[in-house]
Amino acid sequence: MDKHGGEKLLSVWWFAILVIVGVGVSAGIIIFYSASIDVRDYEAEILNKQVQNCFVNGNSLVDNFKTIDILKDCNLDPIIFDKGSDYFVKVYILDSDGKDLRDVIVIGDSSKEADCPISSEIPAKHISVCKDFNKRVYYGDSMGMIKILTASNQEGGKVKL
Repeated sequence: MDKHGGEKLLSVWWFAILVIVGVGVSAGIIIFYSASIDVRDYEAEILNKQVQNCFVNGNSLVDNFKTIDILKDCNLDPIIFDKGSDYFVKVYILDSDGKDLRDVIVIGDSSKEADCPISSEIPAKHISVCKDFNKRVYYGDSMGMIKILTASNQEGGKVKL
């Protein structure tokens, strides 16, 4: 008896299954790597929290708020805030009359600040996302305010180090 005909039929189905599995794996890889994840909002929020933790302790400013080196004391990488940076940080510390208690701190690409009013009104892909933090705080026996503005325009991928 000739039983070789069944092997030919089985090999056709075997190749069909291999093609289906191969197409499925390829489609999965293409979908995974083509997904665009926007993390600008999260990065701006994390950066804002990092600066908050550096300047504010509970409801009070830290004792050395006038001498803090934002890059060193807040553990921020200076390379990320170089010219052409995708990040921006601005810190105001004011007394109860609105006068500066220390110089305004600005690091990163200051042109990102102009994106903040736009990004709060219109969601856009290539405009920085900003996070604002305003809090009334004590310093010594007096009351003041700290304002922190952070922005991120990092569109995913690796951060340049």
